[in-house]
Amino acid sequence: MLLWHDENDPLDPSRCWSDVVRRDLRDRRGTQRTPWKALFRHIKGNASAKPAKGWIKEAEKHLTQVTHQDFMDRPGVWLAPLRSGETQPLSAPAVM
Repeated sequence: MLLWHDENDPLDPSRCWSDVVRRDLRDRRGTQRTPWKALFRHIKGNASAKPAKGWIKEAEKHLTQVTHQDFMDRPGVWLAPLRSGETQPLSAPAVM
């Protein structure tokens, strides 16, 4: 949900593992970036446990825009630091 909230903030993966994901998404361009951005913006942090049918339909639309290969590859890139066995830092966004 917060992947696009702070699009212009500096990234520091040593501060928070999620910056690895943010960096990868920011580095993607055009047709590689737009579908992911739309998909992540569609996710709401306050959604109920059982999403509405309209939400699911919209999510499916966004998922079809992300290529199958990209959907298979990206999470592996994002999760790579977790495979090291080293503790990964996590942080919470600053409240304004």
